[in-house]
Amino acid sequence: MELDARTNQLFIEILNNPDETSTSLKKRHDLTRSQLSYSLQKVNEYLDELNLDPVTRTTNGHFIITKETAEEFVQNNSQITKDTYLLPEERVQLLILMLLSKTEPLSMNHFIVELNVSKNTVARDLKEVEPHLANYQLCLEYLRSKGYRIKGEEWNRRQLLTDTVNTINQSINNEALLKQYGDITQSQLAEYKKKVSVLEKRLNLRYSDDKVNTLPVLTLLLDRRIIRGKKINYDFELDYVELQETKEYKVVKEVFFPKYKKEINEIIYFTLLFLSTTLTQVDVLSKGQFETMQLAVLNMIDRFEKVAQVSIEDKNELLKQIMLHMRPAYYRIKSLVVHETF
Repeated sequence: MELDARTNQLFIEILNNPDETSTSLKKRHDLTRSQLSYSLQKVNEYLDELNLDPVTRTTNGHFIITKETAEEFVQNNSQITKDTYLLPEERVQLLILMLLSKTEPLSMNHFIVELNVSKNTVARDLKEVEPHLANYQLCLEYLRSKGYRIKGEEWNRRQLLTDTVNTINQSINNEALLKQYGDITQSQLAEYKKKVSVLEKRLNLRYSDDKVNTLPVLTLLLDRRIIRGKKINYDFELDYVELQETKEYKVVKEVFFPKYKKEINEIIYFTLLFLSTTLTQVDVLSKGQFETMQLAVLNMIDRFEKVAQVSIEDKNELLKQIMLHMRPAYYRIKSLVVHETF
């Protein structure tokens, strides 16, 4: 976890001024009570990762920081004191990441504090988010009880999450950005890096550096969505049996779902993710695509009859038998292409 610029600055001011109070900080930085509380919560989460004592407050608003915490923070903070400027398009991507990886309701104040910008800037950025969501048949909604959230089909939200993580991964300090705005701790990230590494060894393949960076983050955030009840439903034809026979399915089930082996839909989704890391709905053989493939096979049979000058009596039965092999072949070929790419 990395501290955002504002939170980092607030803590430095508390450290440097023993007489600092909640009231003086709020007044100087024009903060609301909830904004200050949110920043202090982030500080304490950061200190907890370092196994340091948290910042506490007295009844009259003064701060209490142990000597060990102060000394260790200064040492660990030495490389993150510089403010990081984010371009508007970068903020849009980070807003989407926050919305799709949230563990609590997100208000305007959350965005203001995390991005270290004004309310007007956040309002403009949220307007820029909306057309971006529309490309995925999604929309932005605000409810007082639930804060901001992205509405739409879970498949589309996951596709957006995948694209967003991939985009942020191209940025400088990508891991720091993904951890901070995805609310990911170092220990959580390490756990999922290990899972991806185990999967690589079990499948006898090696992902490229950019995929090694994104897959742990993506699978972690997908797991978080599953735990929150945001599960996948397929509104198109999907042959579970053929996918369950792939090596990827077996390894994904053992590595990522050892305790939840009945989550078939989710195991299938993770299987498709690792079969094709540029996951889109086109990667799944839909009903329309299956019919197109069936028509191509039928045309092939007709051409064979003409070239060989024979007449096949039960053409429908032959078509049926060939199609039994075509669907698994589709996924095997896709798997080989993905593996060769890496």
